[in-house]
Amino acid sequence: KKQYVTLPQNSKSDSLLGWYIAEVGGVKRAVYLPLDDAVNSSIKKETVIRLVPTAELTEVFTTVSELDGNLKSTNILLKSRKEPGNYYPPKTPFDITLPHDLPSGQIYLVVVSATMNPEGSTIVRLLVQK
Repeated sequence: KKQYVTLPQNSKSDSLLGWYIAEVGGVKRAVYLPLDDAVNSSIKKETVIRLVPTAELTEVFTTVSELDGNLKSTNILLKSRKEPGNYYPPKTPFDITLPHDLPSGQIYLVVVSATMNPEGSTIVRLLVQK
């Protein structure tokens, strides 16, 4: 199976993002997972998702849920948490931190919904392995 990795954008970042294509619920999908370096593996790290909006956003909400084998949400672990800030300019990255107490080794559905300025909304759905 193929695996993919993105390298840090600058030397201050020690994070890597990996993903692989897996059959989940009978459909091939990208599953994202953070890759910790071996030196810091004993430190409990947060899982951070970096998003880059293509339009101006005014509010961002995050929902995290567990999935069953058919990609149906079985248990909502974080419901519509409002992310800090009320302005997210286009092409400017911002981070969403997932709850640190999510059990490792599972695949979660992360839904990020946002209000766009001047009007409208958008939703991003990601499968993330912790």
